[in-house]
Amino acid sequence: ARACIAHLIPKFVLLSAGCVTRPNALGTRLVNKLTELSKWYGDCDWMDAKVAGEAIVRDLYQTAPANANVAYSIVRTAAALSDKLPVNADELLVLQGDVYSSAEPISRENVAHMVIATLLKGKSTDSTTIEVCPAKRLYKNDEANFLDVLSLPWITQTKTLDLPPELVHGTSQSYSTLLDNLVVDKDMQKFYGSIISTYRGEGIRHVQEFSCVGPASA
Repeated sequence: ARACIAHLIPKFVLLSAGCVTRPNALGTRLVNKLTELSKWYGDCDWMDAKVAGEAIVRDLYQTAPANANVAYSIVRTAAALSDKLPVNADELLVLQGDVYSSAEPISRENVAHMVIATLLKGKSTDSTTIEVCPAKRLYKNDEANFLDVLSLPWITQTKTLDLPPELVHGTSQSYSTLLDNLVVDKDMQKFYGSIISTYRGEGIRHVQEFSCVGPASA
């Protein structure tokens, strides 16, 4: 992200994960426990590292010069990644708020298409955070049980989404139109404070402790 700002790259897309802002959710606790046991990531909880990465990216772009014309987008996968064949765009949902996940795995190819669409969409995806998942077998992150998290197909049924309609984007024939009318992160905080979480991870340093190399000295 710092390199993109320094070299005036118009858009930086960070690939993250759903549920990262819900530290007490079962899915988050389970993933963190697995990484703790595996020691693959040292002493850092995996989900905390992901949400910290998001927070630092937002901080960096907030401190970027106004005339730099650079922006970020964050794409979270709100389902387990799979190597299965991709589904059509109209079988996917784009959500905002980190409230729901899907027990139906999502193809890595679908995620790649969404990242590319986010880049190509231009300014309408600037300063936005979205979750992408299959449009079925949805469950609320903070209310998930162990069977939801295990993605057992005969257990999880799609719940009725109790999100404001402007935070739900679906039934679209293309990836591009799934990204129409997104709410920017600043407005998510301003108007949907009762829905979102501002969790940044445990023990995460503020961006002021990092140096952001400017174009003149790059």
